[in-house]
Amino acid sequence: MELTELYKLRRSFSIIGLTGRTGSGCSKIAELLSGDFNKLSKDIRELSEINDELAQKKHSICLNYLSFEDNWYPYEILKYKDILLFYLISYYSQDYKALKNIIDTFYRESKKENNSKVATEVSKEITRTLSKSTLVSDIEDYKGDFSKIRTKSELEKLHNEFFGDEFKNLSSTIFKILEKNGYYRRTYLLHHLSCNIRKSGNPLNENEANDINYIYTIAQLTNRLIKSRKHQNDIDGKPTKIVIDSLRNSLEIMFFKERYSGFYMLATKDGNNRIKERIKERIEKKSLKEDASVLIKNVLDLDATEYKTSDHSKGVFSSTIRY
Repeated sequence: MELTELYKLRRSFSIIGLTGRTGSGCSKIAELLSGDFNKLSKDIRELSEINDELAQKKHSICLNYLSFEDNWYPYEILKYKDILLFYLISYYSQDYKALKNIIDTFYRESKKENNSKVATEVSKEITRTLSKSTLVSDIEDYKGDFSKIRTKSELEKLHNEFFGDEFKNLSSTIFKILEKNGYYRRTYLLHHLSCNIRKSGNPLNENEANDINYIYTIAQLTNRLIKSRKHQNDIDGKPTKIVIDSLRNSLEIMFFKERYSGFYMLATKDGNNRIKERIKERIEKKSLKEDASVLIKNVLDLDATEYKTSDHSKGVFSSTIRY
């Protein structure tokens, strides 16, 4: 039997989930995985830099395999924040009053902040953006329920809506609006959206429900998106390689491990104490007009709060997330 037959399944389909603290390098790794092998190989250590003999052998085996002919195939990045936005639009679609309520409630520096002015401006900008998009009414049909998507035509519809250029442009525009008016506010908003969806299925969750039946809501949508992408790639004769940037909820990680034998989890860790530096670089890259030191502190404080949470001991499993 040829070795190609043994590796056939992994060559045609694999999912990598990334997890790690804010600034630990999840997005950087996703970027490397999405590029060609020449780009990836530039950041691979030289064999002489590795002291352990066993590690050297593993390094050589992996490098030789990946560099041979077409063994390397770039991964496609599936961003958690885009999945949240898609779900939000499907749930509230053109209910702009509800969307404004979400912005008023969660788009803030702290619970005590008087954010009425900035929230009103952001709501108006996002409303204008959504009202101009013909895609919004199509996404609206799901009403936040993606569990019934089964047929080929339904998968094709979902694929075209999420992976098409129109949604990519829509997502880019909305997140630029959110980041322009406060990068930490945007992070705080996403934190609460994801927790509320896992608690109740409702991004706003006005009644503060905590129903375990909704814990996999985001994971189920992600699963349908992966299936829709695989369906299209099978038609095009392409392998399906997806990296999720990123996962931090342990139950969502278990969800994918139980469904895909080709699912691998990769945890990142900052070994050089460069977390603050990386976050600062991200801020500068986005040309944000915020005090970098204050922003970094707020983001890291929220990150620490997520990791130290003891909600699971109270029967609350919706916390601990990453974007």
